[in-house]
Amino acid sequence: MTNPVVLLALTLFTFSVKAQSIKTDTNQVRPYGNVDTSELNLKSCGFEKDANAMVLFDKADIKINWDGAVSFMRHKRIKIFNTNGKDNANIDLSYFDKITDLVAETVNLTGGKIEYTQVDPQLIYKQKVNKEIKNLTFAFPDVRAGSVIEIQYTWKLKSLLSIPPWFFQSDIPVRYSKVNVEMDNTYKIKLETVVNQFFAEDTVFSINHDSGTKAILILKNIHSFVKEPHMTPEFVNLQRVSFKSKINWWERANISLVVNMFFGGQLDFPLKNEKAIIKKADSIKNNDDKIDSIFTLVKDSMRFNGINHLYVDDPAQDAWNNRKGSSTEINMILCRLLKSAGIEAYPMLISTPDYGVADPTAESLFEFNKCVVMVSLDTTHYYTLDASNKHNVYNRIPLELLNTAGFIVMYKKNYGIVYLRDSKPSQQLVSVKADILADGKLNGTVEVTSNDYNRDADMKNYHRLGKKDYIKSLTGGNNALKISALTIDNMETDSLPLTQHFNFSLDLPSSDGNYIYFTPYMFKLDPNPFLSEKRFSDIDFTYNNTYTITGTYTIPKGYKIESLPQNQLLTLADKSMSVKRVFEASNDVIQLHYIISRKKLFYHKEEYKSLHDFYKKMYEMLNEQIVLKKS
Repeated sequence: MTNPVVLLALTLFTFSVKAQSIKTDTNQVRPYGNVDTSELNLKSCGFEKDANAMVLFDKADIKINWDGAVSFMRHKRIKIFNTNGKDNANIDLSYFDKITDLVAETVNLTGGKIEYTQVDPQLIYKQKVNKEIKNLTFAFPDVRAGSVIEIQYTWKLKSLLSIPPWFFQSDIPVRYSKVNVEMDNTYKIKLETVVNQFFAEDTVFSINHDSGTKAILILKNIHSFVKEPHMTPEFVNLQRVSFKSKINWWERANISLVVNMFFGGQLDFPLKNEKAIIKKADSIKNNDDKIDSIFTLVKDSMRFNGINHLYVDDPAQDAWNNRKGSSTEINMILCRLLKSAGIEAYPMLISTPDYGVADPTAESLFEFNKCVVMVSLDTTHYYTLDASNKHNVYNRIPLELLNTAGFIVMYKKNYGIVYLRDSKPSQQLVSVKADILADGKLNGTVEVTSNDYNRDADMKNYHRLGKKDYIKSLTGGNNALKISALTIDNMETDSLPLTQHFNFSLDLPSSDGNYIYFTPYMFKLDPNPFLSEKRFSDIDFTYNNTYTITGTYTIPKGYKIESLPQNQLLTLADKSMSVKRVFEASNDVIQLHYIISRKKLFYHKEEYKSLHDFYKKMYEMLNEQIVLKKS
């Protein structure tokens, strides 16, 4: 993606134009049910040839009334080019309040005749996710290569507190995207756009009327959004327009949450055996120890039911009595007990990775789907606690929330957005001891010690994959590498490093009777994520890290060292990343030492060239071979 006009990004447009300048979009947006044969005969996207599907148009008419209610009418039409594009025919909508007047159809051209197949209303499934959010799912029928599918509905929102941004961009190319906004002046709404291409010539940023304001924003030929390794949150990169109130929106959101019986009201009711718990906590003089004690009690007592909802489904008291609840119910219990023990604790809204990273600029509760707890230590320091995960610790931001944003709900005035960041480097040490055998094999043992977020990442992978597949992941896809006898220490003691021990054997395929070749680096480090020559998004490494590899290799009798990689230090120009390599050899033993250090979390996409070149050189270093020769 290019950026022809820098001022188009994060810019508020407020100038007025005459209504007569508006052009019609008859050739771009045909009424529902009026599909043209040219759309059905279309074979590919003109500006993205390899696309499996394309949004022909996506149009929204949004009306914001004087009472804050919002009417959001949407009409979207998609062309399916091949069978790989059929996934776009599966619809999954999450929404607040109410969706009405939904119609959907598949259109095909068969023997020169246009055939319309309506979605059966009986096959449109609506499910209440929680007190506020609902879900709607269905699949378009008779979808095949060449089909056109379209959907139209009206989304009625009771409040501006839940209106989401309009995304011009998608994971498939978009030929035409239009949002038409009519706003009553009562709420003084402003539109904030993030785009990196010119708006279409019939865009109208603002038309002022006595009763309100109208705006029409149009983008054409929008390339699909490409997900990249170590990408910053998707919403940061997608082209969009957000709706911002000039009044204090977060104040309104804070008040609504504080008084909501399914949220802030949960903190008003005592829990069973609360007095005994607080009496025990009061005997602990150190605040950190007190926080840890209450956090550990709730975490160990409660069983997470797998549900992440912004509001409680059942009273927190009932969840405590049943020892089971949603993440918000568990963390409301934690917040209640901490506050009762004199700890300055507050609920904090966050978004889980599967829901999508919250956009703190969107000014919408729709961005969040879970509650955790923020403990204020002083004016600049705080803890983020989530007792719904057994492997979280009280004084470290949960791994899944790093570099995201949360909304603190307070009874005082210090409510608002907080960014969850931790620049402290984590540590990981891989220690290898191995014998090189004359028949071209390598046998040895490995110890991996993981601290802080490296520990969290390894634990998460182990529980996600299971032991068998986790062992397979350690080989990095190398079928010649066999791992056995894996043991893991300190899995249940979160405050201690995770220590993994295992045996390994490796066939060295490039060895022959006179020479043995092998690469001493073989465990834990992922493949190079920066192979692409171009980068479209900024880079987010989640957490800083120091990765150390040590190795001791015994040379077989009758062999000597023919070639040994040179000692080397590689650094980025800004010194934020470095790789140090040291080799030593004495008698029949080779010792190596690698230190890979990263001290910076974020890199702008403009810095990608230097990062790409650094990683290329680093992996060349890691893949350099030791050569032994038969003496």
